[in-house]
Amino acid sequence: LTGLARLDGITVLGAPARRWPTVSFRVAGMSPGQAQAALGEAGFCLSAGDYYAYEYFTAMGLRDSGGAVRASIYHYNTTDEVDRLLGELDRLAAAGRTMAG
Repeated sequence: LTGLARLDGITVLGAPARRWPTVSFRVAGMSPGQAQAALGEAGFCLSAGDYYAYEYFTAMGLRDSGGAVRASIYHYNTTDEVDRLLGELDRLAAAGRTMAG
């Protein structure tokens, strides 16, 4: 979460203090499906959509635009994998900012 918060162009959704080891986010300039596909091509297994949280994504105004990307980070992930994901997200966010601006 700290690494995601430091990245320009990444919006973390719903970050309560007590949480499961998942995080939902959006990448500026990309739909969640586009971001998920790009991260998949880079070797990451993530999901995109509303994860059956219809009411949350509707209330947030994000359901019609694809929901969010969701990553699960747990004890079987290494620090290097998390760092690689953050690096790829930084690259995607920079590309999204370039396309949007």
